[in-house]
Amino acid sequence: MSKLRLRPLVDAGLDCFDMADHYGDAELVMGKFRATSARRMTALTKWCPPENGDKLLEQAKKQLIVHSSA
Repeated sequence: MSKLRLRPLVDAGLDCFDMADHYGDAELVMGKFRATSARRMTALTKWCPPENGDKLLEQAKKQLIVHSSA
């Protein structure tokens, strides 16, 4: 969902969004939208361990850094 498609939802009063890393770029879209909106919103997110079974938080943090700098 693009940040342009979020505008009507927020304008209608929706102010809480659920997302996760496996939903695609949801967190990135929400972050860009929140940076341009004066409305207060809540973004709930969660980390889903990869299918390779690696559940270590340190590995997740490393992946976040890699994806954030790309």
